[in-house]
Amino acid sequence: MEWCRMRIRQLATQKLVDIAESGNDSCFTYPRLIAQLPLPPMMKTYLAYREWWPAWKRHTLPVKT
Repeated sequence: MEWCRMRIRQLATQKLVDIAESGNDSCFTYPRLIAQLPLPPMMKTYLAYREWWPAWKRHTLPVKT
C-alpha cells in the first residue's frame, strides 16, 4: 500500500510540474490537488502523509480519527 501512495504522489507532483510549465496562472500545491480529488476523507488523509506532519491537526484536509 505504501508503494501505491508513493506512486500517486509522484504522479500528482508531475501534474503540478506540468501545470506550472503550461504558463497557466493557476497556483496549485500538493495538498490543494489532493483536496480536489473525488476521494473519501480517509484516503485524502492517507495521501497527504498526515501521520508525518507534527501539526497535522491544523491542516485543512478533512479527517476522521
